[in-house]
Amino acid sequence: MIKQITTSSLVAAILCMAQNATAHDSIKDVLTEGVAGYTAEVIGHGCANEAKVYSSVKSQSVLFPIGDAATTRTIIDAPATSTTAAITHEESVGSLSQHLVAGKFDGAVSLIPDKNIFTKQAYKLNAQGAVIGYASTGGDLYTNETGTAKFRGLVPFYVAAQTFVKTSCAKSLKVKIAVANVCDLGKGLANTWIPSPKQLGVNEYKVASYNLDGVGSPVTLTINRDLTKNPLPTSGCPVEGGYDANVWPSAQDIDTYLPQGLN
Repeated sequence: MIKQITTSSLVAAILCMAQNATAHDSIKDVLTEGVAGYTAEVIGHGCANEAKVYSSVKSQSVLFPIGDAATTRTIIDAPATSTTAAITHEESVGSLSQHLVAGKFDGAVSLIPDKNIFTKQAYKLNAQGAVIGYASTGGDLYTNETGTAKFRGLVPFYVAAQTFVKTSCAKSLKVKIAVANVCDLGKGLANTWIPSPKQLGVNEYKVASYNLDGVGSPVTLTINRDLTKNPLPTSGCPVEGGYDANVWPSAQDIDTYLPQGLN
């Protein structure tokens, strides 16, 4: 069992956090269809206050898409310029079972015991006992945004081999992962690398409404299709050469499971 805090507790603790930092959390490696892989979630920086003074990451909560989750492809409405970001929207391409033979990502990830950052690690489990995420506590990772003596954190994990559905038009699967890095809940210092409401096709959801650093930039695990062994369909795809399919945790699941295990 993991210690839980309620979403309302998370609200009270982190409302004062400001959006100052820009270096995102990320995944260390790109994986390939049919090949299991060891990789790591990269913690890019700690939590900055309004004066841009950074605090150490003390705990982390991670949530993967659950069950036959929604998938999309990103449509660019207006490309990025030297002064503006690209304008995009997400177009539905069904659910995960239309792209991944397993039909879900539950149970695909295993933690690798590691105490370089966090002294305690625990899984988040679904009703069937499969892993849907994890929580790590007892940490002390100081890392600022641009300092010359900058630390970075690596949280290692294993991903089981995945297989694309033969009729899928996806050339890759982008697994969107919701991550919260907490420095001090009492002082409202945390980063939430999570999807935006727009990306999930909803008007709002609780964790995103805190307006912390990271909303709209979920951590992304990329699994490339082996186009030699499992080529794209010869016809019927909306774009030649296939597309990158994004699979998302739901807003409800983020509100329910992301706060679990934080302290």
